[in-house]
Amino acid sequence: MVNVLINNPISPDTRNIHHLSSVLYSKFISQLFANIQDNDGYTHKKTGTYFPFHTRDIPYPSFVFKMLLEYGTGHTIYMRFLNGASMTLPLTLFSAEAFTQKSQKEQLIAGLFYGIFNN
Repeated sequence: MVNVLINNPISPDTRNIHHLSSVLYSKFISQLFANIQDNDGYTHKKTGTYFPFHTRDIPYPSFVFKMLLEYGTGHTIYMRFLNGASMTLPLTLFSAEAFTQKSQKEQLIAGLFYGIFNN
């Protein structure tokens, strides 16, 4: 079980929606359970390679959760990972814009790679 406390120090003039990339660069988590604190309590989410692709908040190869972090608030996230092997779990918090730029760059590089070697 992993327990993470996240605070939002960003000014209220900016957008408050952030993405938590829970297992960046790892696509082999069998089961991932997350309880994400919000204003109404906790939202329970489950995903992983044992679950259908539509269980992911964002259609992305790694597991990404959407969350709203209002200015000056802190939220606790509880995560449980199940897998048959050892795991490295880098957790990264992105703004929506930064995550979009990151994923577009990855798709461009993959497209160039497969485009060059496909011929």
